[in-house]
Amino acid sequence: MAKIEVVVKAKAFSSESARNYRFRVDLGDHEIRVWDRFAGYFTRCHCLSASARRRIMEWAKENAKWTR
Repeated sequence: MAKIEVVVKAKAFSSESARNYRFRVDLGDHEIRVWDRFAGYFTRCHCLSASARRRIMEWAKENAKWTR
């Protein structure tokens, strides 16, 4: 399945507050990664709440519908 990139407001890192982050979602296995601006690549999100994960997945699914 496709990997979709979306920008969603969430608390992706424990050391930062909630703000807009770029996420890459793999709709096949429901993996969510966040762009780490210091490392320069997408990394796993360990501190996302369940509601943030749902919101990111919904945005990614909606974005996938529009890109087809």
